[in-house]
Amino acid sequence: MEFLGDSNNPSALDVVSFVREVVEKFPNLRATITEKLISTLSEIKSSKVFRGILWIVGEYVENPTDIQSAMREIRKVLGEIPILASEQRLLDAASEEGGAAGGGEEGEDKEKEKEKAASRPRVLADGTYATETAYSTSTSAARLEAVKAAAKPPLRSLLLGGDFFTGGVLAAALTKLVLRFAEKSKDVNAINTLRAESMLIMTSIIRVGQSKFVTTQIDEDNNERIMNCIQTLSELQTEPAVQEVFLEDTKAAYSKMLGAQEKRAAEKKAAETARPAIVQVDDLLAFRQFSKKSADDAIDVRALPPSFPLVHMC
Repeated sequence: MEFLGDSNNPSALDVVSFVREVVEKFPNLRATITEKLISTLSEIKSSKVFRGILWIVGEYVENPTDIQSAMREIRKVLGEIPILASEQRLLDAASEEGGAAGGGEEGEDKEKEKEKAASRPRVLADGTYATETAYSTSTSAARLEAVKAAAKPPLRSLLLGGDFFTGGVLAAALTKLVLRFAEKSKDVNAINTLRAESMLIMTSIIRVGQSKFVTTQIDEDNNERIMNCIQTLSELQTEPAVQEVFLEDTKAAYSKMLGAQEKRAAEKKAAETARPAIVQVDDLLAFRQFSKKSADDAIDVRALPPSFPLVHMC
């Protein structure tokens, strides 16, 4: 587990793949392993490792207490929610600090920018001319880049960097956790709280994915995937077929895949074991007695004939 936060991505992925097989094959170890995985979320840097762990947590965390613990850790690696409102607040704070620090100089800078503004004629739809003036926005762009470059929790950084595939996996994991919590728990208030919190996170991912704070806008596939998860949670008690897809079918598909892999490995091993030793007619025969030895090499007594007089060697 210590290698999950390793910067060496292949080694961390190998650990995730191994852990995923273990939790599927050994149900008695699931609680211990998932608890350890949840505690290491804040140390992970790779998006692929995040996706693997989120899938394991969504599939194999079954106890209501563990589900609530998983939600708390996910909130920690996401940071303040909603994401868009908190990022906009940081940008506004940076603008106010810049204005207070600049004081009167900021007004002079604005006047200089207006003087340097480029003007050019533009042809309108009716054929007349108008003057178009472009003002410099370098200051606002610099503040926006400063907000983007600020230190953020790991999962939040991935989402703002445009990795919305991880956002889709997160939405699916949250949906599974809420559905399973609704099955195991009888506390209606806790169920509604968990459902509202998960839907807020998903909505926040979609909104920030359509804003200026992300490197790449959210794509249609992940947008639709997250919207499907939101719809599933909004119809929590009315769509049992959808709940079965989330809670049963994905785990069954993974179990079937592991069974197929084990079957292929067993067939390959059996084929290698049953393969006869084939000796080609032109293979060389090695005789140790005919091998050349130097004067310093030790004499192999076992290779000497029984009638060889060993007393003469002393």
